[in-house]
Amino acid sequence: MKQNRSRSGSGTGKGRLSGKSSVAPRVAKKWLCLVGAVVCVGIAGFFLIRHFCVAPVEKKAPASRPAPPEEIAEHLKAEGLEVAQRMMREFPDKADPILLMGQVHFRHGNSAEAMTFWKKGLKLDPQRADAYNGMGWIAMRKGDYQTAVSCWQKALEIEPNMPGVHNSLARALMGLGKTEDAAAALERDVRISPRSSLSYFLLGQAYLQLKRLEKAKDAYEKAIEIDAACTNAFYGLATTLGRLGQREKAKGYTEKFRELKAEDLKVLKSRNTAFDDLLLMRGTLAQTHEDAGRIYRKYRRFREAAEHWLRAAELDPKNSSCRLQLASLYERTRRVPEAIRMYEEVRQLEPENFISCLALASLYAWAGRSADAEKALREAIGLETGSSWAYRDLARLYLKEKRNIRGAKALAQKAVELEPTAANYDLLSRAFYENGEVAESLSAMQRAMELEPGNPEYRRRYEQIQQRQ
Repeated sequence: MKQNRSRSGSGTGKGRLSGKSSVAPRVAKKWLCLVGAVVCVGIAGFFLIRHFCVAPVEKKAPASRPAPPEEIAEHLKAEGLEVAQRMMREFPDKADPILLMGQVHFRHGNSAEAMTFWKKGLKLDPQRADAYNGMGWIAMRKGDYQTAVSCWQKALEIEPNMPGVHNSLARALMGLGKTEDAAAALERDVRISPRSSLSYFLLGQAYLQLKRLEKAKDAYEKAIEIDAACTNAFYGLATTLGRLGQREKAKGYTEKFRELKAEDLKVLKSRNTAFDDLLLMRGTLAQTHEDAGRIYRKYRRFREAAEHWLRAAELDPKNSSCRLQLASLYERTRRVPEAIRMYEEVRQLEPENFISCLALASLYAWAGRSADAEKALREAIGLETGSSWAYRDLARLYLKEKRNIRGAKALAQKAVELEPTAANYDLLSRAFYENGEVAESLSAMQRAMELEPGNPEYRRRYEQIQQRQ
């Protein structure tokens, strides 16, 4: 019995174990399927989220190569033509845009088109010296010196002090062998443009041909004083000194000429023609925009004028003329900070520009920058132009601010010494009065009244000083 129970129990246990082992694989399979499904869903979700929610990484386009200088130059040329064409559309019955189109073609080397537009413009306005000046250069380039002379003489009949035209006329006269007339034209040119090293060099050449050696020497020396890199002036001076018998001095200038000539050749060999032509085209386009700005200003289109002058300044960082135009416009429209900035840029480009120095001082004073105004006027005085303006303005600044009164008197006295005008005597009278010198103040004011007897303000001040005597 025990044995049977034992087997029976044993059999029963074996049956239970056998049932458990048959269920487990099925359960395991279910769990494996469930886990696999979850993993698959997760992987699918990851890719879906990545596809729809994450911004795709764009492939960077390869950096574009800069356009070649020749292509840029063509774009600049097209811009200049568009400026002139737009102005011709806006001012169809005016000579100015037609003449501007002539200038644009001339700057691009299209002489025939330039002549067509200049002739058309002159029919509308025969008193345009700039058109005759351009025609003179076209004739000069063709070697037609007589026509060039006729054109430049016509230009000077209209505008006798037109800068550079006497210089051009002299070149054509020298081409015709009329050296005496050329020298006379150059003498007039240096009076109009006293900082032109080229005119002094050409004047030296003319005097040398005429055997006026001392005058030739002076002209060459002046050219070198203005421009120490005026290579040919050193050669001309060496030649002149040699003929004057000053051979040791001549050797020194000959050696300097050789040094400068060698430097010039180095620069010429290293010249990047395409890049230099591009710079030239930028300068040419800047001049077109500057001319356009002048035309817009003439017709009181000040916003457009400013836009063109700003473009000119952008194109040519060394163009002081367009900056002066902008400064004047800003000053006129009371945009003092912008006017100051433009005049400061001009001062950087042209440290010896006396007018910009005075204008800058005036704006500094208006803006309450007294120290800057005083500094600018001191710099203007240092330029030694022979003008009384800087002395007068600095004296006025001191008198207005009630400081350095004694210095104001000295400055007013210098102003009278340089230019004994009624306005300067009036200033001197005020300076004397502020220094307690009433008798001298009366005397100066009396002189101002003698110079301008019809000025009621001087009479009023004279009577006031008499009452306080």
